[in-house]
Amino acid sequence: MEVFTAEPACPGCVALLLLADEIAREYPQVEVIKHTGMCDEYTEYGLTVVPAAVFNEGIVKIMGVCPSKDTMVGALKELGV
Repeated sequence: MEVFTAEPACPGCVALLLLADEIAREYPQVEVIKHTGMCDEYTEYGLTVVPAAVFNEGIVKIMGVCPSKDTMVGALKELGV
C-alpha cells in the first residue's frame, strides 16, 4: 500500500498518514510506503489529487479524500490480505 500526501500536509493528508500507520500496525504483512510531495510514482499511477492511496501497484486507487479505515481494510481484503 502506498499513500501520497502534499508537502506541507493538509488535514486530509495528516489523517491518511495516521491511518496508514494504524494499518501497518494491524496488518504487518502489508508494506506501507509513504510519499510526501511530488514523486515519480504519483505520475506513474495517474494520480491527480492528494491525499491518495494506491494498492497493488495501482490496481485500486483512492484519491481526493482520506478513506475510512473500513474502506482501506476492504481494499486490502479485495486483494487477498
